[in-house]
Amino acid sequence: MKTRRLKKLVSLLLAVLTAATMFAFPLQTAAADGDAASAAEDRASVISKSIEEVQEILNAKTYTDYLALHANAPKAKTSVTVAATAYDAAQTTAKVRVETIEGKQALVTPDNETVAWSVSIPDDGLYSVEFEYYPVLSGRTTNIERAFRVDGVIPFKESRYLSMTKVWKNDLSKGEGTETGFEMDSNGNDVRPNMYEDPQWMTYTLSDSTGYYLYPFEYYLTAGTHTITITGAREEVALASITFKPRETVMTYEEYSAQNASKGYQPASADAVVRLQAEKPFATSSQTVYPTYDRTSPITDPQDPSKIRLNTLGKQTTWQSMGEWAEYKLTVPESGLYSIVARFKQSEMEGTFVSRQLTIDGELPFAECQNLRFTYNEEFQAEPLTDGKTQFQFYFEAGKEYTLRFEVVLGDMSELIGEIQGSLTKLNDVYMKIKQITGAIPDQYRDYNFMDLIPLEMDTLVIEGRKLADFSTRLEEIVGARSSNCATLEEIARISEKMGRDEDEVAKNLENLKSNIGTLGTWMNNARMQPLEVDFFQVQSPDAKLPQSNANFFQALAFEVRQFFASFYTDYNSLGDAESQGSEGISVWVTTGRDQSQIVRQMINDMFTPATGVNVQLKLVAGGTLLPATLAGTGPEVAYMGGSDPINYAIRSAVQKLNDFDTFDEVCSRFNSEALVPFTLYGDVYAMPETLTYYMLFYRQDIFSSLNLDVPTTWDDLKGILPVLQSQYMQVAMPKELEGFKLLFYQKGGDLYADDGMRINLDSNLALETFKELCDLFTQYEFPLSYDFFNRFRTGEIPIGVQLYSNYTQLSAFATEIRGLWTMTTIPGYEIQTENGKTVINNTSSAAVSGVVMMSGAKNTEGAWKYIDWITSAEAQTRYGNEYTALLGNSTIHPTANEEAMKNMSWSSSELETLMAQYSNLKATPEYPGSYIVTRYVQFAFLAAYNDAADPVDSMLSNVIYINKEISRKRQEFGLDTLEIGETLADREAKKAAEESATAD
Repeated sequence: MKTRRLKKLVSLLLAVLTAATMFAFPLQTAAADGDAASAAEDRASVISKSIEEVQEILNAKTYTDYLALHANAPKAKTSVTVAATAYDAAQTTAKVRVETIEGKQALVTPDNETVAWSVSIPDDGLYSVEFEYYPVLSGRTTNIERAFRVDGVIPFKESRYLSMTKVWKNDLSKGEGTETGFEMDSNGNDVRPNMYEDPQWMTYTLSDSTGYYLYPFEYYLTAGTHTITITGAREEVALASITFKPRETVMTYEEYSAQNASKGYQPASADAVVRLQAEKPFATSSQTVYPTYDRTSPITDPQDPSKIRLNTLGKQTTWQSMGEWAEYKLTVPESGLYSIVARFKQSEMEGTFVSRQLTIDGELPFAECQNLRFTYNEEFQAEPLTDGKTQFQFYFEAGKEYTLRFEVVLGDMSELIGEIQGSLTKLNDVYMKIKQITGAIPDQYRDYNFMDLIPLEMDTLVIEGRKLADFSTRLEEIVGARSSNCATLEEIARISEKMGRDEDEVAKNLENLKSNIGTLGTWMNNARMQPLEVDFFQVQSPDAKLPQSNANFFQALAFEVRQFFASFYTDYNSLGDAESQGSEGISVWVTTGRDQSQIVRQMINDMFTPATGVNVQLKLVAGGTLLPATLAGTGPEVAYMGGSDPINYAIRSAVQKLNDFDTFDEVCSRFNSEALVPFTLYGDVYAMPETLTYYMLFYRQDIFSSLNLDVPTTWDDLKGILPVLQSQYMQVAMPKELEGFKLLFYQKGGDLYADDGMRINLDSNLALETFKELCDLFTQYEFPLSYDFFNRFRTGEIPIGVQLYSNYTQLSAFATEIRGLWTMTTIPGYEIQTENGKTVINNTSSAAVSGVVMMSGAKNTEGAWKYIDWITSAEAQTRYGNEYTALLGNSTIHPTANEEAMKNMSWSSSELETLMAQYSNLKATPEYPGSYIVTRYVQFAFLAAYNDAADPVDSMLSNVIYINKEISRKRQEFGLDTLEIGETLADREAKKAAEESATAD
């Protein structure tokens, strides 16, 4: 232990000296000139621009503060409309174009840079702002995002995050004539319909994308000329006009009812009933709002004991994010007052309710329609629309077509959740301040003198504690009952106030405070999700009997009996078959989830079989069943595999090589050349890549800005900023063991294997030096070995980390409280000398792939190759990626290996530019017999250095022996030990055939 402490002390001193050197002697640009220098300048320009944006976010008010500042401002009296084409070219930095779209003159604006307009405001007042827009990019799954400024300034933070939806529709043409109206597969299961974007002119009134504010934004503008700017954040959009107008006042339900009574409207007759099947909306805002199926209730309409019936909307992760909507067309048989009854299940948000907003023909009938409540129950419920107090009645006129839109909102919880989020942010800031004083492990017996060091933060603990106690009371009043969330709020309130009043309690309760903040933060994220599953909406007379909500005993029993007998003959693994079109079929096995597999099934029916005539039997199987089935001769023609599996199957002659197919080279050209490396063994390729993942550098721009730190481009840069980060008790996230080693080793030009895979290369001087450097990061520089990156990145405890790029979308979706304050860039690297004497930075990232293989028992090899060719194409991968995001939500993205398809995913131009910069610097690890053992023994060597303070070099050398033994054993087992260096399996087979021929002669 003394040795360990001494190492840490020496390390810290060296780090301090390094930091001092950095401040004394500015770092030189890594690239001397040429492309490398240009890339470095581009990266610096992007980072500089990001810092400006972060400062703008940090300095901006919240909308609540903005409204308080203009509490006495008058409401606007008149409207002003500006044609989008009349933009101010002198102050516009974006490359725009004027087009005529569906009869309207429009200005098409890109997803980056800024467009400016001058607007003359007649009177001082609060104005709502409305865009008339048209989505330009068709088929992209994300919403259109923009930032809105007035006179070059963001009036409030929320004005940076404006989100405009699109119109999506289900293609039901293939379901015409079927029992359910949906297309069915050969097993009789409903197939989820394709969704297509139906671009059209729409209006958007600027409002809060998080749902914390129910009403549209109001901007205070003085009389005179103002410059307004709109900055792109995601996707192109065409604008026709921008309108400044008074915010409309919506009547209450009491006023609405009185108005109906004054006109003599009466309830409709009992037989005037219209049922709107929820799974068949006329239009939705997103591909993520799609038909789902439910088998928990026998009376869900339609239902079948053995077949999949699409019969609900909103199950799983669909139709739950802020702003998502579904529209239905309604025509009633007679004029009168109607109740709108929903048969729904809300079994996710225990102890509270979820909310929807109803608009009819684009207007709120009355204010309470913003707060429709759907209470918790594990069973289905059938209730008229209500705000928790009143069951509403709506007037509809016979023969007139109405458009009903149900939109996800926070309802009565919106203001409270927004305020709780504000308190949590402040408490988290205080927590980080305290950690900077106490360190990672506070000493509860030490006097830290918090009252003198951080008096404002101590006051904040008391103030926010009182607020949280009040929030608990308000939450109970809104919900109408106590819940575990009330208890969590009260516990944090008690701890916060206790710590703020008595500094001796701070160190004792710090971890408890952190734990409760994490619990409440999780609830806050869940609260912003509003899951609701609906079977149907029934428009009926208020006097009519409510529809049945749940099955009675006999209905339930009959359904259970039918399910039991159906289980004997139903193949639950088969995902159906497209109609054969004259060609011999193939069998494809997948190991993903059923819903993801249904996407592939649908794509096969729509795209592959019609184009090739090859019939496909798709099966969902467990991963461990493939090899036994193949050896038994009952396996598929095509299967999906990841990691080392393709090569492990190849050495067992269980998969076929793909080199000999005519279009092999064309298919290979779709991918980064490194993506084929793990699937190649001695010149033969045994799989085509489907997914590709690699690392990026994530960092908190706000923290780096506050600490005046530069984003590191080299590992030395990273080590140089460590003293500053560690002085604030912040840490760095870094892959450990083999993954961390490969990152550093590949950047130094190393190869993991030597002599064509005959032995491991971990005993080379370069490998030992690199492994020692990796171990030093965790022992001397104290990088954390295990951590929850998402939560610690959000809190700021880990403000920088090397992580897989797929984490980006998850952080974007779930860490909304720090949006705009973080980003990703290329990972750090090493300075190296090129052949022409230039100094460049090698920031290569290791890459991992999964792919599609052709099994050795394939009978229809041409059909199997056509399938592999198709499923890895840009067209198929783009569609699968869009459907995948639609299925699992915007927190996920398909990490396709197809380069063109990756560019078609829902990335903004700046995100894609950063990702492609790293994409061009990848290195994948080849797979050889026995490669599975490498991960295990590198882990042994690493843990010996970390836990036992063993010398990294000695530890690695002692484990290399065992790795090489296992590699030799495996090579001998599969007859590869006779291969000469550089000889391929094909060469050996040719030599063997020649020898046999000579012997025969």
